[in-house]
Amino acid sequence: RVVCVSRSQHEWLLAEFPGARRKALHIANGVFTPVAPASSARTDNNTGELRLVSVGSLIKRKGHAHIIRTIAGLPGNTRVTLTIIGAGPEHTALHELISSLGLASRITLIGNVEPDKIPETLSRYDVFVLCSYSEGRSNALLEAMASAMPVIATDIPGTSELVNNDQNGIL
Repeated sequence: RVVCVSRSQHEWLLAEFPGARRKALHIANGVFTPVAPASSARTDNNTGELRLVSVGSLIKRKGHAHIIRTIAGLPGNTRVTLTIIGAGPEHTALHELISSLGLASRITLIGNVEPDKIPETLSRYDVFVLCSYSEGRSNALLEAMASAMPVIATDIPGTSELVNNDQNGIL
């Protein structure tokens, strides 16, 4: 069998390989949330800053550089911070981009967080951002939504199956 985690993956597979119809399945992935949603325990934000968080491997298709450049383009008095959770081969390039744009005080790369610590970690932030260029069905997005976080994400297959623009997030 071939298991596709999103409808869009399943539709693509069948379009590319019509003979796979009997072998291809769509089984949506999910996440386990052992604690109460973060919205009920969201850390108070008395800093006056909008605290963004993004979770994902530090690889190009995750679009972290896009988020960084977007923050760099905001007016100087905009109080927005970004924390990127994850590790990967783009760590050095992202760190250098942050430094070159003078954003070291506003953007932090914190590395990996243990999976069972994700709900508590997400509770420290105000908005989850996913800027991927391609996804199947993002576990990080599912975890943020399960934690009742506001979501801003790219309008791509897989993600648009979870986020309805201006209804349960912004695409």
